[in-house]
Amino acid sequence: MLKCVIFSHGDKGGVGKSTVATAIIDLLLEAGRRVALLEGDVDNADVAQRYQNSGIKIGRVRMSDPSEYQTAVNGLAEFIAGATETADVIVVNLPANASSTIDEEPEIFLDLLTSIEVEIRVAVSAGNSRSAAEGLRHMLAHGIAAQSKTLVLAPAYLKDETLAERLRAAGVELVREYPRLAPDTMAVVLAHPTTPLLDLENDPAHIKSVIQRLRIGQYRRAAARALGPLLHDLIAIPTDGRFTIRPDTEEI
Repeated sequence: MLKCVIFSHGDKGGVGKSTVATAIIDLLLEAGRRVALLEGDVDNADVAQRYQNSGIKIGRVRMSDPSEYQTAVNGLAEFIAGATETADVIVVNLPANASSTIDEEPEIFLDLLTSIEVEIRVAVSAGNSRSAAEGLRHMLAHGIAAQSKTLVLAPAYLKDETLAERLRAAGVELVREYPRLAPDTMAVVLAHPTTPLLDLENDPAHIKSVIQRLRIGQYRRAAARALGPLLHDLIAIPTDGRFTIRPDTEEI
């Protein structure tokens, strides 16, 4: 199969890029995919820390400093080229200011990755401020998202019920609401940084509370639904009901 690179992108900080990257990796690993991770947020490398003992290949490249643009892009391309030898999918977790690096010259960047023979997909976590909207428009018109398969996520934790609707009205083609895990349950997940969501859901040895495990399971399935447009051909969804998703994306 063609190798795939999935970027967890977003113009602003605090929109859930790391959460999305983690869900993508967990779902891919659960499906038996060979995964590698490139952590582009080296100053807050929470995703890399989560998977540091998982056995997957992990790289770290600072991708937030415009003055290090060439170093960042070259480092990313070098990691991806090496990771494709053992991984089917490379997930790239981008920092808040990544538009000033990978979106600086998107044609050159995408040509570089195309030469490695990888397919590019982008999950963009949207903010709901005016500046975030302007950044998103620029990203979708001029960045790597303009020339790649791109899914825009409206994070439910922003508690902006009209965000997805406004994004669609603004002409964004592919929009999904991304679920919010209740803070106390998220704290439980963070307390088990190396344990996949599926294990947290099913194994009482990790989490004794049945309610917490059910919440994690509902979140996991809702995340799979939201990310479906990017992952549908990478995750073989079972027919036994385990991935039946509730149609709403309210807080779980």
